[in-house]
Amino acid sequence: MKSYFKLAGLVFVLITCFSLNGVASWNQTFTPSGVASYFPDPVSGVLIAAAGPDQAGAKHAAQALKSVLQVSDVSGLVMTDEALGDIAALDDAAIVEKCGVFPVELVAVVRVFPSDTGPDNVIVTFYNKESIVIVSFSAIDGVAMALRSSPPVTHEQPPSTPPVADTTDYTPPPAKSIDLTQDKLDALDQYEKRRIFFKEWAGVYIDGHNNVSMPVRWSVPHQGKDEIPLEGADFYTAIERNDLAARYRKRKAIKISLLVLGPSLMLTGGILAGIGFNTETDKCELRSPIDDECMAYENNKVMMNIGVGLVLGGLVVFVPPMFIRPHPVKAGDAHRLARDYNQHLREELGLSEKDIEIREKTSAIDVTNVRFGLFPLQNGAGLSLAGQFNLTL
Repeated sequence: MKSYFKLAGLVFVLITCFSLNGVASWNQTFTPSGVASYFPDPVSGVLIAAAGPDQAGAKHAAQALKSVLQVSDVSGLVMTDEALGDIAALDDAAIVEKCGVFPVELVAVVRVFPSDTGPDNVIVTFYNKESIVIVSFSAIDGVAMALRSSPPVTHEQPPSTPPVADTTDYTPPPAKSIDLTQDKLDALDQYEKRRIFFKEWAGVYIDGHNNVSMPVRWSVPHQGKDEIPLEGADFYTAIERNDLAARYRKRKAIKISLLVLGPSLMLTGGILAGIGFNTETDKCELRSPIDDECMAYENNKVMMNIGVGLVLGGLVVFVPPMFIRPHPVKAGDAHRLARDYNQHLREELGLSEKDIEIREKTSAIDVTNVRFGLFPLQNGAGLSLAGQFNLTL
């Protein structure tokens, strides 16, 4: 038996050492001074995403990079990619797009490239929310990364710089004029007033140790330039699906009715059970052994049983409606219905995709009233971000 426990302990230690070895070697690669050399100015937040086919190596490298960023002055907030789902097969642009709702300034995509003859290589690329590369560097597993001012560490001689083409005689082509008729402008104005779109929201919890919980994401449908929120059946009415609106109202009415009926039954049952417990019948329950006189009468068990039954029935009626979703379609289907409605609306107004693109190119977005806020929580603090986006057409 002792030998068995020793063997089990040895296997546990070996498994633990094997799992930690990947992170430990990358901890030697990423150094606070090396990472900080690429960021002369700190950023508000970074989300680290492990991508590529070598997910195990990429996650080890991402974990090591996270540890370095948390102890350095590069970023005040460091998040990981748990909420993004499976991103192994996605390209960098798709990953950055999925991070658009998170309260970070940069997205760091970590890709590890295994080597059969030596240590693995890693490429870390930092993007802003517009998928523009801010900084990128490569490193070798187990070898301290080079500072930005130092030459990169490589196993091979870097290729020679290709010749630069002579552009002294280059004349750019004239810009194409964008012209929309008044009828098109009126139709586009109607489209902007009636189209359906979704606002994406995300919330995270940040404690006092700068640890970020799993983000919660949700979306809210809106309509038109005035961004009118479409709640409940209003969404289905707006997309001209009155059948779905009727189903929503019916399901919601059933849910509310059951949520009201359940507590009512439990309250009534509790009252009846209490009355039955405190009400005596003519049937004697305990007689005196001396003179055979009745010392205690039975409670009204019939009323007590009815009360207990109503309480249990109320629980059965009250619990299931808590899991009933009034919406007759899933969130993904709602987005599809909105896209189909917008497509039908464009066809009705005689607009093409090209007309929409021209309107977007001639529009200007002005971001104003950007506000950050902190609010206290039990074990830390929360971060909020708000802003107003003005679209000029």
